[in-house]
Amino acid sequence: MIGSGERAYAYAKACGIIGKSYVGRRMKALGQVTRLAELDRLVFPINSRNLPERELLPDLEKRFAGRFQDAADGIVACFRDPPEFLVLLSRPGDTEQPDQRYYSVLWTAMMKLPKKDRWMSEKILSEEIALRNTVWAMRLRSYYRMDSEEIKQRLVYPEGEPGRGRRATDWLADALLCLELPLDNMEAWRSWRWASFLNPGQSGEAWTVDPRYFQNAASEYLYNLSKRNFHRDPFSLDTVFCFIKIKQFEEDILTSLSEGIGLGMSSKDVFALLEVAP
Repeated sequence: MIGSGERAYAYAKACGIIGKSYVGRRMKALGQVTRLAELDRLVFPINSRNLPERELLPDLEKRFAGRFQDAADGIVACFRDPPEFLVLLSRPGDTEQPDQRYYSVLWTAMMKLPKKDRWMSEKILSEEIALRNTVWAMRLRSYYRMDSEEIKQRLVYPEGEPGRGRRATDWLADALLCLELPLDNMEAWRSWRWASFLNPGQSGEAWTVDPRYFQNAASEYLYNLSKRNFHRDPFSLDTVFCFIKIKQFEEDILTSLSEGIGLGMSSKDVFALLEVAP
């Protein structure tokens, strides 16, 4: 059983780390960056590197990943005997293709927790799985022209108890529906659950579904869910879940920004491409 002292310590430590993270209002500082060296000095003021730009990019990406891992491991270490769910959560799965085994093990571990410790984690993780399936279905259909039956075989749902009256098919429903809708008819998508995440039409241009735009919108939605609920119940393990998800989002933003600047883009253009306001 996790004691109240461990919970309080984890929450206080998480708050301190979030306060120094480049999310929320602090993300604005990233919008002023013009070179990789500036980004390096901003994020790593004490141990920035004096490297040529071509060498600095992969070095930065490696340190961004390490920065996330240090933060996640540091919070999990607040608990003498951390639940399996938190240990697994601190080791994210594939960031592109949904991973059946990872989500099955993660979901099963989460469902072992008391309901009060997983109320929001269950909601956000469920949304994440459904959206990851939908993004993957869009990408396979739009970019690879894969047929619906083959795409269905590549979608995932956690094995085990779905919880909250949920059915396993609920994690597939949005993705399966998007396989039936025409990619070039915006009106046909109006009543779809995630229609607000679709790319807007441009005057004088033919519309077609943009999986990248949808993925960015889905990512920001999950980040905002986590950010809004981070302080909801400070002594619940939901706080740790939300903390790790916020830090994952930060790592993604920092990595995307470094890659964009490395390609000669301005930080403003990178944020516009990500549909995120710095």
